[in-house]
Amino acid sequence: MPGTILRMKTDGLDLKKPSHLLAFGFGSGLAPKAPGTAGTLIAIPLYILMQSLPLISYLLLRGRCAGCGTCGAACTQGAITMRHFTDTQILAQVDSLLEEKGEEKVIVFACNWCSYAGGDTAGISRMQYAASCRLIRTMCSGRVDEKFVWYALARGAPMVLVSGCHYADCHYINANRSTVKRVNNLWKKMEQYGIRPDRLQLEWISAAESTKFANVITEMVEQVRKLGPSPLKNGRQKKKESA
Repeated sequence: MPGTILRMKTDGLDLKKPSHLLAFGFGSGLAPKAPGTAGTLIAIPLYILMQSLPLISYLLLRGRCAGCGTCGAACTQGAITMRHFTDTQILAQVDSLLEEKGEEKVIVFACNWCSYAGGDTAGISRMQYAASCRLIRTMCSGRVDEKFVWYALARGAPMVLVSGCHYADCHYINANRSTVKRVNNLWKKMEQYGIRPDRLQLEWISAAESTKFANVITEMVEQVRKLGPSPLKNGRQKKKESA
C-alpha cells in the first residue's frame, strides 16, 4: 500500500540504526526526529514499515482503507485483518466445503464485484456447469492469502481457482496486481515442491461473463479427472508429480 498515511510514535526507537533511518526517511523528505517524539506524520509504504520497523507502534487511519483486504493478505505477522473476511472465517469455509468428498471439489476464491457476480449470473441464467465447484466470496482477489491456497490443497481440494476483475478494471483500481504477484509466487513454490502448478488457476471474469465462468469451471473439473487427488491431502506430500 504505497503512500499509506500512518501516525507513528517514535518512542524507544534507536534512530542510529540504518534500518530505522532508511524506513523513516523513505518518501517523507524529512530528517528523523529525536527519540521520544510522538505523533510524527509521514507517508511510507506499509510493507516497508512492517519489515524494517518491527518494534514500532503505529495506527492505521481507517479513512485511507479501500476495503480490498490486500494488506491483510500481505501481512506476514497477522497484525492486519478484515472484518467479515478474517483468516479464521475463510479457512473455516474451506473446512466446511471440503468436509465431505473434498477430493471431488474445486475451491473457487471469487471477487465480490466481478467473478462472484459472474457465477451468480450463470446460475440465474440457468447455465449448465459442473456442480462440484465451491465458491468462497472475497471482496477482492487481492485478499486471497497464499495460506488459503495451501490449506485448501492440504484439506483435499484437487484444484484451486483464484478469480477477480479483469486486470485493467479492478474495482479497487490496482489491487489485483498483488493477486498476480502472489499467484506467480505460488506457482514457483509449487514447482519447487514438486506439485503441478496447474492445480492453481488464475482467471479474470467480469460480472457479465457468465458464459466464461461456466466454461472455466467445466474445464477445471475435466482437468481434475486427469490430475487426480491433491498430493498434499492430510498435510503430507507422498511423491513429486510429473509435469
